[in-house]
Amino acid sequence: IREDEEAGMLALAEEVLLEPPITVEEDKKDRSLFPPIDWDALPKEPDLTSLNSENSQKLGYLRAYTWVVGNLMREDERLTYFGEDSGSPEGGVLGLTKGLIGEFGPARIWNAPLSEMAIIETAGGRALYGAKPFGEFQFGWFGAEAQKFIKASAIQWYQKKMKFGYVTVFPCGVVRSGGSGEYHEHYVEAELLPARGLVILFPSNGYDLVGLVRACRYYDGPVALILEISAASLPEFDRIIPIEPYVIPFGKANVVRKGKDFTVVAYGAAAVSAAKNEADFMAKEEGIDVEVVDLRTIYPTEFDAIKKSVAKTGRLV
Repeated sequence: IREDEEAGMLALAEEVLLEPPITVEEDKKDRSLFPPIDWDALPKEPDLTSLNSENSQKLGYLRAYTWVVGNLMREDERLTYFGEDSGSPEGGVLGLTKGLIGEFGPARIWNAPLSEMAIIETAGGRALYGAKPFGEFQFGWFGAEAQKFIKASAIQWYQKKMKFGYVTVFPCGVVRSGGSGEYHEHYVEAELLPARGLVILFPSNGYDLVGLVRACRYYDGPVALILEISAASLPEFDRIIPIEPYVIPFGKANVVRKGKDFTVVAYGAAAVSAAKNEADFMAKEEGIDVEVVDLRTIYPTEFDAIKKSVAKTGRLV
């Protein structure tokens, strides 16, 4: 069995790593950073006015994440999930995968060693062979060790059209009442942004989170998913989630509050929520009408949505 498996893996490696001969002219035809994806062929966002108790459910931010990951694992046998304590019944210290080990077992979801480089290289290697791995860093800053490989693999579509379709999960932000320090609460998007070719998702609520995570299943490039720890169980971030699958395309911003006096651009649950709350206060107390744009995806960034908003308001924060 071992010899057969080894021969099969070597044959697949030769196919995966083969660099076909290409001319300069052919290379110029596609200089894209991201693998192509046909968003029109994927499940569309539903008409939210048509949702009811039979075709939707109300979920919190954390519960929405666990729910969609479980659904994707049922739909796609390629999908595996591993990280520090991810394979425990509690789903790690943040409970991101709570209960999934009981359904899928240690062949699909397991505890990774305390080596972030091992997590990311396992994810990259499995992705290169056609799997769809999710690798979780228990807290976002822990993934600093893995950034060398992330940045190296992110550019491979541009350089060699290699498909690294993996997802890295970075939980960031305030833990419980705060005070856990930089190692646990540091935000990582500034360090990730120079990795050209890496999609960086920062959903601000459970609805967006489900649509963006589902989009990862169909995408052949590397994705960094930044989750907001502080939003995990706060009812402020509960949303009505359609039961039927839907996808939110990468790089599609969302105007979460319309206004006419100036534009605020934000991302992530804490910042978007704070912007909306402050905008409501200013409208009530000061008569200032603020428009809030939620990026959803830090990179690629939808500048058209920002330009359209600023063209109306004339001011940008």
